[in-house]
Amino acid sequence: MERWPVVYDSAELEALIANVRDFHEHTNFFDTAATVARRCQGDIITLSSGIPLIDQSGHPGVTPHQESLWLITGNSCDFERDLTDLLWTQMVPIHNLHSKLTVSRTFLPDLKSYRMSRYFYVPDWAATAPYQDYMAELAMPVTIHKQAVLEAQLMARMSRSAWVLLHACLVRFLARDDGRFAA
Repeated sequence: MERWPVVYDSAELEALIANVRDFHEHTNFFDTAATVARRCQGDIITLSSGIPLIDQSGHPGVTPHQESLWLITGNSCDFERDLTDLLWTQMVPIHNLHSKLTVSRTFLPDLKSYRMSRYFYVPDWAATAPYQDYMAELAMPVTIHKQAVLEAQLMARMSRSAWVLLHACLVRFLARDDGRFAA
């Protein structure tokens, strides 16, 4: 049996990611004039919480998350809906690559070029050097009450081009080929 193909044009999506990824520089990735009235997909917030999970035994648990940084992956339109209509959204943890993770020589270049499907590179939003490298872990989605997100501190908001890049990477992550028959 052959692998089941993706349901989108994968060459077109990869070309889009390649064309937009040049916007990962500090001057283009974040929107410095963003309003903070609502939250949007791609916003980076800080929230002191661990990462809830179900462990290998099927029991609930929480993994520490030292950086307390999160990337909102839920749809922006969900924040326009009243809390009585929709209570929940999604986010994924962001890790500072310089503070806790050991990365190989090839990992960071692959991450920065958005070739990895389970991770999303996030450049530092600080206005001054030294800059840090961050990574959102797309395979660890967390459901969160929208009120907590609205009350969390907004650290950065993506520019439209960075949001296009995030959206393309989310599509690729969620709808990649299944590989069930791969050797």
